[in-house]
Amino acid sequence: MTAEAMYTNAGNFGTDRFAIRNYAAMGAISVVGLSGGAPAEGVMFPGSRVRMADITDGTSNTILVAETRDQNSAVWIDGSSASLAARWVDPAGVNPPFGGSTVSINHSPHFGGGVLMNPLHQQWGPSSLHPGGAQHALGDGQVRLISENLNVGTYDALVGRNDGQVVGAY
Repeated sequence: MTAEAMYTNAGNFGTDRFAIRNYAAMGAISVVGLSGGAPAEGVMFPGSRVRMADITDGTSNTILVAETRDQNSAVWIDGSSASLAARWVDPAGVNPPFGGSTVSINHSPHFGGGVLMNPLHQQWGPSSLHPGGAQHALGDGQVRLISENLNVGTYDALVGRNDGQVVGAY
């Protein structure tokens, strides 16, 4: 059997083909953290060296991975791609920089374009075809459907690994 025949679903990145899936790392509150323009608040982002011991907010209060319906960035090859942000890209966003005013769950376009490059043409960040939310895996192994209507401050706190924010019921 050829290597290509082993893929049930594959995406093209350059001249290579890689298996894809429906989950991506939650790396930062805004794409500025994913780009390296500011420190990323999450756990898994391009070039991350975060260890479990670095999650001082507690693993039950920190999102590691989110469901996504976007196939254009759905591979984690070498730790340099497939990271999402808690906020969708708003070029006019100030706090956080380039951050939208609501959670990015089921918001499209997630990465936008123009000011911020979007070479893979991603449309979705954390997203699903489930009504009202997307599945998220937390550091302690929990998987929860998180609402697209969640308070943006709560979602930011769930993405941050060491911000000291208290996460209440959600």
